[in-house]
Amino acid sequence: MNFNEIEEDVLQTGNLLFDEFSFSKYDIIYKHTNEYLKKLFNHFDFNSKDVLTVLASSDQLFNILAKGTKNVDTFDINKLTKYFYYLRKWNIIYNKKYYLPEDLRGSFIHDLLDKVNVKTEKEKNAYCFWDKLTRTYPSFLVKRLFFNSSRIHKDNYCDVNDIYDKIINYNLDFKQMDISDEINASKKYDYIITSNISEYFPDDYDRLVRYRDNLYKLLKDDGKVISSHLINNFVPYSERKVFKDKFDLYDLPMYLDSYSHNYYTSGYCYTKKDVNKK
Repeated sequence: MNFNEIEEDVLQTGNLLFDEFSFSKYDIIYKHTNEYLKKLFNHFDFNSKDVLTVLASSDQLFNILAKGTKNVDTFDINKLTKYFYYLRKWNIIYNKKYYLPEDLRGSFIHDLLDKVNVKTEKEKNAYCFWDKLTRTYPSFLVKRLFFNSSRIHKDNYCDVNDIYDKIINYNLDFKQMDISDEINASKKYDYIITSNISEYFPDDYDRLVRYRDNLYKLLKDDGKVISSHLINNFVPYSERKVFKDKFDLYDLPMYLDSYSHNYYTSGYCYTKKDVNKK
């Protein structure tokens, strides 16, 4: 990356602070996931597997790395999640804290940058982005960059002593892409973690088909998609209908939510079918 690209990313982020976007290349950032990842991931064995996960808040990535999986690639339509990963990484390494402050301001980011010892070109790019962003925009505007209403499942917490070595040795592999659009699928995975991406286009048939076909191309034989539906807490009929020709769907076990005291499904799993098998 060159500094012109960083300048452009800062400019576009600045526009985001004044205008609202949704499901786009530059979007607000979730500081932590709404998913109950510990409950969700306990149903799968990631050891020695190739995993592709949405980057989002980085919680999905951290929880997988905590299980000892090293072959993890990431993607997101929101380019800013790549920069946010480094904030969380640095917070773990230099502050020994897993979560960033709820009241995350530019002043905190600037203080964190003062502690950072940049070791890679990717870190340098992230450092330059956050440094320029916090110097360009007042703290109260930087605060607007983060989505604050998501709730934390405390069990998603990764012990910093456990995750520290894995983060130090992990080289972020990130691709900015819309997985429901046309993509190049050169590598295949055992697992793809999509979070609740499909909830952004539940009634868009063409987009659902592209999404399904992309997942199918990206998966190895018998590969699995791990998804959530956090808004309605069920997979809509439109999605089930589109996926049924190429995937088997099953609901994961229910859990009791400590916030609402209601039972919810921890997640959903699509298993790739052999469409040539009769």
